Amino acid sequence: MALLDHTPIGPGRHHAELAQGFAPTRAALPDAMHMPGYYYASREIFDLEKEKIFMRDWLCMGRVEEIPESGDYMSFRVFEEPLAVVRNAEGRINAFSNICRHRGAEVVVGAGRAESFRCPYHGWLYDLDGRLKHASFMDKSGKFDPQARMTPIRCETWAGWIFINFDDNAAPLSRHTAGFEQDFGELRMQDCGLAGKLELEFACNWKLLVENIVDIYHFGVLHPTTVGRNVSTTGDPVQPRPNGGYYLQFHTGTQTKSGKPLFGAMPWLEDKPSGYSVSGLLPPNFTLFAHRDDTHPIVTWPLAPDRTRIVIYTIMPWEFFSRPRFREKLADYTATNRQILEEDRAMIESLQKGVASRRFVPGPMSHFERGIHHIISSIHERLFAV
Repeated sequence: MALLDHTPIGPGRHHAELAQGFAPTRAALPDAMHMPGYYYASREIFDLEKEKIFMRDWLCMGRVEEIPESGDYMSFRVFEEPLAVVRNAEGRINAFSNICRHRGAEVVVGAGRAESFRCPYHGWLYDLDGRLKHASFMDKSGKFDPQARMTPIRCETWAGWIFINFDDNAAPLSRHTAGFEQDFGELRMQDCGLAGKLELEFACNWKLLVENIVDIYHFGVLHPTTVGRNVSTTGDPVQPRPNGGYYLQFHTGTQTKSGKPLFGAMPWLEDKPSGYSVSGLLPPNFTLFAHRDDTHPIVTWPLAPDRTRIVIYTIMPWEFFSRPRFREKLADYTATNRQILEEDRAMIESLQKGVASRRFVPGPMSHFERGIHHIISSIHERLFAV
């Protein structure tokens, strides 16, 4: 039976049958339709995304100032892969699989500072580079390897951000970020500090969140008193970039209750107009919004086909931190960000329920959804290219 838009996806469907449902979306934008619901609800699609995208691409993990000193660490689970990011004794940031070489217990817990890491199950001790330093009662084992270490994971930094890659054969991070640097280097994120961090979980597929950020169609409808109150664009503002990335420039107020900046412009953006706003995606999980006075990167973490965690960072020039009433003013930005995200949450979670219905039939795309069309087409190429 041909795969219809509303046909539920069961286990074991062939890739070609899954790919068939993308055809109406892959048409030129004036004739394109939105994706069938299984694209956002299917476990098979979710597993393909893990193997063909997230296990192969550079993934943003956070800011370098989150682990500023030797021994500072953060632990994560990426598609249930445990890993730790650590600043070692020489000050270098590295990453390794957070799995004990004995029974597989997670060695590093949460975030903090330590001189070494001790497995909570049998006490195997590892240094800040994941090398085994001590293991009790293993002297009688002929198979014990005293040179064992937790598996290293590629880790590099760019513009103050930490990235990891599970694929040892992937191109260097510098190649991955080269185009993004051309588009957004003027923001000088390496000269900013972490002012705030907000973590939220959404009951929706990760792609709905990524698509929502580039969906200028909804700004004035869903956000009439926040980001959409003064928004204006000229022509088609979305400029596609490779692998589903994009550059978007528009005009709107900054993300404060009044829509006006509370710190003035970043020193290197003083020549920009007052409504200067940009957004972009560095696939697969790093998106940003920026105005003259601040930058709000958003890191997206898929948890399940219908569950996603996002981390919203606020970074500002270091000199802003010493200005009067800094924390009070920053609270204004945080509250406005949260309001915008809660407006999005209600709608995106509603979308997830709709696309999961067997009665959902996709509608046509608007010319304002060029960014969504570009992202979906790029993901299709990643998932189903021969």
